[in-house]
Amino acid sequence: MSSVTRRLVATFATALVVLSAVVAPASAQPRTDALASDGSAPSDGSTPGGDPSPSLATFGIAPASPAGPDGRSYVVIGAAPGSVVTDDVAILNQSDFAVPLDVYASEATNAPDGTLALANRDGLTDAGTWVSLGASHVQVPAQSSAGIGYVVVPVTVRIPTDAVPGDHVAAVIASLTTSGSGGDNAPNLTFEQRVGARIYVTVTGDVVPGLAITGVHTSYDRGPWWGLLGRGRTTVSYTVENTGDMRVAVAVRARTAGPFGLLPRTAAGEPVAELLPRAKVPQTIVVDDVWPLLRSRVTLTGTAGVAPGGKATGLAPVVVATHLWTVPWAWLAGLVLLLVLVLVLLLVRRRRGRRSSGAAGRGGR
Repeated sequence: MSSVTRRLVATFATALVVLSAVVAPASAQPRTDALASDGSAPSDGSTPGGDPSPSLATFGIAPASPAGPDGRSYVVIGAAPGSVVTDDVAILNQSDFAVPLDVYASEATNAPDGTLALANRDGLTDAGTWVSLGASHVQVPAQSSAGIGYVVVPVTVRIPTDAVPGDHVAAVIASLTTSGSGGDNAPNLTFEQRVGARIYVTVTGDVVPGLAITGVHTSYDRGPWWGLLGRGRTTVSYTVENTGDMRVAVAVRARTAGPFGLLPRTAAGEPVAELLPRAKVPQTIVVDDVWPLLRSRVTLTGTAGVAPGGKATGLAPVVVATHLWTVPWAWLAGLVLLLVLVLVLLLVRRRRGRRSSGAAGRGGR
């Protein structure tokens, strides 16, 4: 295997994949897309409800030079507003037959789970509108003994003069669309396979990074028998927000502790590989084995790391703290019951003592 082929295989593992099924004619259901890290896009040539094809189409996309794929994982551009930057992408084909593909620009957003998602073709508002391509449709030749088949497509990025300084993420998409019957009394279906190469554009200027944790809400589950068996769990919900102009990787940890820091417990949230500028992602952390120590302190610590293809932000960890009542109601109820029993016993003994004293006094007369 040649060095170029090895780089292509590595690139297939870092490209973006979107698989989406769309009902045709247009349905009222919204279309959802998500970007993943696996760059292969296999297809058995079938559609939902249709017959499978014996062929398997596997295609991808990667940054390139005019001569072919160059081993980069993504395109990285740093330029001033008003700049025009050119680059290339290669549409790759690992199939034993030629594959016709559509090629178009898109841009990335953060999905609710924090992963990257692609905007619809007609919903571009940022970096996706800056990208123009040398072709909108390509016929990618089959792979051969010489290596993977590919077609190089020129990419031009025109940064507007009023572009906001900071990070912007576009993508070039290669798309294969097939159609099939949905079966009796069902609409026809269109199935689209998409792979994308990311384009990270950093517009120079006054760039300010920022990270915030907002909307913190806590609750405590005392477990079976209202905490009679001991430890419960604390659930912490919050929103992590990129308030700056730079992409950041975000990791959040939650810590709970009783009065004076007693019996601390920690848990980690789901990491966000890259949180885009002005994006917000809701998250939840569950901290197990929390003792009900009447009142607990809950601390969230968010750390900003380096996003793929990005730079260090220099941000200090973001710390947010709140308090939570973790009242051991079962133990308190047991304590109250014990005190009541003790009080009853004392009253009974006191009453018996009075009766005994009264009887002794009458007998002495």
